[in-house]
Amino acid sequence: MHIALLAVENCLHSCVTGLRDMFLVAAARGDTAGGTDPLTVSIRTRDGQPVRAFGNIPLIPDGALAAPHLDRPDVLILPAVLDDLASLCADAPLLEDIQRLHAGGTLTASVCAGSFLLAAAGILDGREATTHWNLADEFSRRFPQVKLRPERMLVDGGDFICAGGVTAYLDLALYLIRRFRSAEEAGALARLMLIDPHRERQTPYSMGGFRKNHGDGAILAVQDWLEQHYAEPCTVSALADRANMGERTFLRRFRAATGETSVAYLQRLRMEAARRLLETTALGVEEITAAVGYQDAASFRKLFRSLTGMSPAAYRDRFSLRSPVAPAAGRPAAR
Repeated sequence: MHIALLAVENCLHSCVTGLRDMFLVAAARGDTAGGTDPLTVSIRTRDGQPVRAFGNIPLIPDGALAAPHLDRPDVLILPAVLDDLASLCADAPLLEDIQRLHAGGTLTASVCAGSFLLAAAGILDGREATTHWNLADEFSRRFPQVKLRPERMLVDGGDFICAGGVTAYLDLALYLIRRFRSAEEAGALARLMLIDPHRERQTPYSMGGFRKNHGDGAILAVQDWLEQHYAEPCTVSALADRANMGERTFLRRFRAATGETSVAYLQRLRMEAARRLLETTALGVEEITAAVGYQDAASFRKLFRSLTGMSPAAYRDRFSLRSPVAPAAGRPAAR
């Protein structure tokens, strides 16, 4: 099994080299255990020339993406990129090489914004895919023919795989080891590298994403007011009055501007506030429920889980910013 890692200008160095490390460790463990098909990995660029990763860090490839002297990869992984995605998606020679390898049977995978390349190559048309939650709106505008599932960490389409977040390259590596080698080997690698092998959703990590660059001044004023008064009782009628509109006009313009209803928008504002309180305070769920504008803690827990995929308690356990590590004996705590 040969895995090729594509490197392009301004890709994340850690995404390419981190994937290489994961697969090299898996290969070394497989060689030690014996009985496992060999696994090799290479770094490729479109033309075989070095590129500069994000931070101006050089990446030296093993060869060109379609180099005749290198094995045709069984898997090609497109990296996370911090760059002008429009230019990257317009790179016709690169897209043609990706299309040619995919058509020839290479499983094509992506990490984070790498999904834009998959979509630009036409591989995702009419199919489910995922990308980083913060790129979801841009992706949907650019590729409306793709059924985007931004809440998913991984989407396996059989001949392609999308991994959503930047560090989802870890999830992708484990998934590929499980799919092509064994669940036992993937589990052993996860334990060795201290990786959570059960991340299925991006929703616990997503933040904000409130659309405010729409140009509707009256709706923007309502959004700004809601950000300051989200914990107060609020009705559609009152918001429409604040925008100096009738209710039907307000509802239509709010959805057109923000992409969601005012009720859903207010819920997300309150959940963002709740997440911050869970991350930074020791307040109980009942106190947080009241602080963000709800009356019933049970209903709050249900809504929180529906939007994040986790209970408030589980969210705090994972994302609390309050130090979980006690100072060493005889040393003072940091102030």
